Amino acid sequence: MKNSGKPTEKDILEMVRGFQPACVVIAGAELDVFTLLDARPMSAARLAARLKGDVRATTILLDALAALGLLAKQPGRPAVYGVQPAAAGVLSETGARCMLGMVRHLGACLRNWGTVVRGCAQRKAGRAPPRHTRGRRRPGLVHPGDARSFPADGRAAHQQPWPFEFHAPS
Repeated sequence: MKNSGKPTEKDILEMVRGFQPACVVIAGAELDVFTLLDARPMSAARLAARLKGDVRATTILLDALAALGLLAKQPGRPAVYGVQPAAAGVLSETGARCMLGMVRHLGACLRNWGTVVRGCAQRKAGRAPPRHTRGRRRPGLVHPGDARSFPADGRAAHQQPWPFEFHAPS
């Protein structure tokens, strides 16, 4: 939103795409990629073997982290990845200013925010579904007219409780 206060299409798309770098960094933190590569730079295949993961997926992650400037990619066959010094200081377990715990916590927050749509779409029997869902059945949700009924907490028996709670401002 440049000066006018009204978001443009470009502004909106930038907001929506904002999750991508966060997801890449969080994936690297949760897999401990930064600590492993800080200790010893290695190829995607070697790292995938250490993680007991898929080589192609590991390569995609490492290339994305390199594109963000967090890893250095040394060309060759195979390419070797290492952690940039500034990133190692905060994203490696051995970093002087390690903040892996906070990054991992924010990953959990990101996953929780991803459940908002599901939670908002849950509704008690008798209420009309939102307009954009009328006529479509959504897996995992109880729909008006279903034989199943809601218990007192508003969830069907097969639905899991939310991992967090919303509190209305007082």
